[in-house]
Amino acid sequence: MGENEFAKLVFRISAMKAQIYANLQKEYRTGTDLSVYVQLFGRLAEDYTKLLALHRENWMKINKPFGFERIEARYHATIGRLFSEKALLEAYGKGEISTIEELEYTPVYGENRGFYYEKFAFPGI
Repeated sequence: MGENEFAKLVFRISAMKAQIYANLQKEYRTGTDLSVYVQLFGRLAEDYTKLLALHRENWMKINKPFGFERIEARYHATIGRLFSEKALLEAYGKGEISTIEELEYTPVYGENRGFYYEKFAFPGI
């Protein structure tokens, strides 16, 4: 693979994740068909698998193998989660489940962004 393949994959993955983040919950709540996301999660898993292979190849050229197992575990956790979410969307599309709990949740902005920690750690602020 070419030298720029790693960067291309990172950008493609980022674009797909941005598309999912921006639209999935909104389309779920409006009752839109989510089959496009089933395909998107599958493509993301494939791209992460390719990215892992490239990352391993580059790592072995520059570093000794020690330490890569931690990076590899993160990739595999992400890939596994993508397959889980893909299966969840498929089950929802087939009517096997009526809701997707993860998409029912309304995020509270500011949550887990350090604001509350700051208040706790420095109560005088």
